[in-house]
Parts: sequence; C-alpha cells; structure tokens
Amino acid sequence: MKKQYQTIGAQIVNLEKNKNVDKTTINLRCFDEKTYLDLITPYSDLIAIGRDAKNKHIYPTNVSFDEYLEYNRIDTSVCNYLQLIIGCFEKMMKNFLMHAYCSKMKNAGDKQVKDFSWVNRYLRRGRVFDLLKINEVFSGGSIQPAGSNIIGRRKKVLKTLSSMSTSSSKNHMVQHYQSKYGYVPMFVAIHSLTLGQLLTLFSMLSQNDKNELVCIFNGTSGKRYPDSSIEKFEKDALRIQVIRNIINHYEPIFPFIQNTEMKTFGSLTDLFEKLKENYKRSVSYHPYSFTTIKTLTSRNSYSLEFHIKIERVLNSLT
Repeated sequence: MKKQYQTIGAQIVNLEKNKNVDKTTINLRCFDEKTYLDLITPYSDLIAIGRDAKNKHIYPTNVSFDEYLEYNRIDTSVCNYLQLIIGCFEKMMKNFLMHAYCSKMKNAGDKQVKDFSWVNRYLRRGRVFDLLKINEVFSGGSIQPAGSNIIGRRKKVLKTLSSMSTSSSKNHMVQHYQSKYGYVPMFVAIHSLTLGQLLTLFSMLSQNDKNELVCIFNGTSGKRYPDSSIEKFEKDALRIQVIRNIINHYEPIFPFIQNTEMKTFGSLTDLFEKLKENYKRSVSYHPYSFTTIKTLTSRNSYSLEFHIKIERVLNSLT
C-alpha cells in the first residue's frame, strides 16, 4: 500500500495505533514546527525492535514520544556543529582558490585579475578541454583531454565566471563591482560561487596546487602527499558537499548516517575528525558544547548497529 497524505490528527492516531506511542506524551506543538518526515520517520529504526513478515516495524508495547524528541534533539545538535565546521572548510576552500587563481592571472600580466578571455579557450565548440594543468594555461601550455561530464561541469562554472560582469547576482560584493566599476575581478567572483562550483574549480588545478590545500586542511605545511591522498581529499570534499546540502536545508542527518555502509563508516568518522581539527586551527574557533545527551534507551539487537554509528559520530565530533 502506498503512503498517503495524513492530517496532523491522522498522524497522531497512526502514532498511537501503529507505533504504540503513548498519546498522553505527545506534544502537539511539535507538529506545528516540524513535519512527520522530520520528527518521526528518521528515527523509526532506532525505536523499533524488529520487523514482521511484511517488513513492517515492530515497536515496544509502550513508547514515549519523548524518545523521538530525544533522537531529534541529538540529530539537530550534530547538524548545528557540522554546519559550523563545514562552514570553516568552505571559507578555507574559497580563500585558497581566490589566491591560487588570482596569482596565476596576475603572473600572466592581468594586474586587475579581471580578464577572463582565457576562459574562451575552454568554451570552443567541438573540442574537449581539461584544466588539470591550469598553471600551464596562463603560460600557453598544453591542454589535456577529460570526460564529457567533467568538462560539462567545468564549462558551466567558467561561463558563470566569464559572464559575471553582465549577469544579475544576489551577492552584494558582485553588485557593487558591477555598478561602480563595470567589471568583476576574480577575487570577487569567487565569493559568489557555491561549494559545488568551488570544488569544480579546485578539480582544475595542478597536483602541486591541490597538494597545498591538502596541507592546509591537514595542518601539515610543506608535506608532499601522494596522488592517491589528493584523490581521497577530493572524494571527501564531495562527501562534505552532500552533508552540507543536507544540513543547509534543515534535513535530519541520521538517515545519511544510517545509510552509510558499516565497512566504509570509519572513513566518515575520520572525515568528521579532520573537519573538527581544521576548525580548531581556525582563527575564528570557539568551543562548541553539545547539550547533555541522555542514555539512548531504545537500544536493542535490531537497532544496535545504528546506535553504534551514532555514538561513533558523536565521539568523532566531541
């Protein structure tokens, strides 16, 4: 049977009838602030004790609504902290790319770093381009081929940059340069890009340039990383983008944690550790305290793996 829309009243009846929630513990105000998909669905596997022959959840005889609220509170606390440490990562990425690209443009003779004519070399129809050797682009070096999907993303970002002077923008710094100077320099254009666009620009850089950012992120100035480590950083950055999209849209993070396979879960908590340490090295660092977390009372053999994942995430962040 397909899921159908339910009014709040019908949702309450469903909680009482099908999830064994004690109606007297339900705070109706919660349903004025959050949807059922925010408040109940992400935590069903944590509270259930198993599934029946039809694959439906089996719940304890008497469930307090406070258990759902507790998991939601932990989820929100994790999201708030992730937003803080990922925000630090994004600012670092933006600053690095600004200096990397502006330095190359300036060294090529563009003192105001506003000449985007080099972009046209990558927008010609019928040719395939790659910016892996962006340092050679400004000195007339060779251009390497790349896959069509990668090229498509890069072309899109480059078109955004090259049309910055004439296209409308909500970014106040871009608007200021458009109206006062009639052009938008690279160091301003970078500030208007999304994290996904920033990662695309990063993918265009040479391995030496990429290595520099990996050193900054890991706090290991001057170290030379193998290409495999740089590739892992790029994959981690894409994962950070996915997590950022979740928390920036105020979605629960628990489903993402739950759906991460146990065999690769260690890499996720390692990433959280690195984000945390990068934030702690930040000049804008200030301590973050999780609100007191109660004992996870619904732990049972059915939900044990998920509880273990949550505790590992909390341990990596606290």
